[in-house]
Amino acid sequence: MTWLGADELDLLVLGSGVAGLSAAVRAADEMALRVGVLTKAELSQAATRWAQGGVAAVLGGDPDSTDLHLADTLAAGAGMCDVDAVRVLVDEGPGRVHELIAMGAAFDRDREGALMLAREGGHSLPRIVHAGGAATGAEIERALVEQVRETATAVWERWFALDLLVADGRCVGVVAVDPTGQRHDIRARHVLLATGGAGQLFAATTNPLQSTGDGLAMALRAGVPVADVEFMQFHPTALFSPRMPRPLLSEALRGHGALIRDWYGERFVDELRPRDVVARAIGQAHRAGHRSRLAGCHRPRTLRRALPHHRRRSLRRRARSGARLAADRTRRPLPLRRRAHRSPRRHGAAGSVGRRRSGQRRRARRQPAGVELAPGRHGVRATRHRGHRPRRRRS
Repeated sequence: MTWLGADELDLLVLGSGVAGLSAAVRAADEMALRVGVLTKAELSQAATRWAQGGVAAVLGGDPDSTDLHLADTLAAGAGMCDVDAVRVLVDEGPGRVHELIAMGAAFDRDREGALMLAREGGHSLPRIVHAGGAATGAEIERALVEQVRETATAVWERWFALDLLVADGRCVGVVAVDPTGQRHDIRARHVLLATGGAGQLFAATTNPLQSTGDGLAMALRAGVPVADVEFMQFHPTALFSPRMPRPLLSEALRGHGALIRDWYGERFVDELRPRDVVARAIGQAHRAGHRSRLAGCHRPRTLRRALPHHRRRSLRRRARSGARLAADRTRRPLPLRRRAHRSPRRHGAAGSVGRRRSGQRRRARRQPAGVELAPGRHGVRATRHRGHRPRRRRS
């Protein structure tokens, strides 16, 4: 659906990931706003769709609590988190999960119908909900896309946003290119930047082709400050493969018993530590000349609980085609890196457009969301890139 009416929109969302689509649905449904969504690919082709890990939220009873979730997050952030922002994250997380369920997202449940909770890196208790084993992002994206198509005033697919339109110090829309290459001005009272990360800036990444950092670039050209861009997350367990994006070995595998070993079969890191700790340990091992592998993926309990049947077959196909291994490589350790290929697999960004927690920006009427909102939740779970020293946050 394409809408190019004379009347401006109330809200224009750039990007079609979980942050942008969630905002679009709530603005249209709860606030009755005229909402438009513009995305460079199809509406469903966002980085969210690739997410295999689950959603962390305190959905069970004792012994878990939001205070414990807060403590785990602050510990993983190594003192660099904004405590108030993390408190919002853990307190509102359960409500956001229930909203997704109300929209039709089907998370994994046990035989009694209760949500299945798993433990992943950085969490002291099982509090991760998954959908389809390791297809959580795809299920969330599916539910949100259906809702957006029902509620949005306009959807521009395969349109590319070039720059923010600024008049009298205010953002009033964007300049965008349609699929034929023609430029258009799309005006809106408010613009939400939710264009995702910048994984394609790196030689090796788990991010899709659409992750090119457009939102950050547009913000900088419009004179908007950015913050913490030195924080980049590198995923520790991506399959060694010539394919790009690199096939991701879900963190759910480690949560259900898969182990990281060196080429001699020895463990050298706790697999359930935060991602930056695990990724750094693998990097140190490789600088010392050791290869690393993910072992135990063939165990019935590990595969059955972490991946549904069709995803297990997909993993075996990836192992065969990507690494030229045996017919069923999941019965042997899966290679993560080889000495000749030491580049880390860039996975996520923790820094972005500078903001207050209220979401207000210096360029009025333009707000970031998702990856582009940098509310201090991540701390050093995203590794500092190339030696930059981020400032310590006030608690």
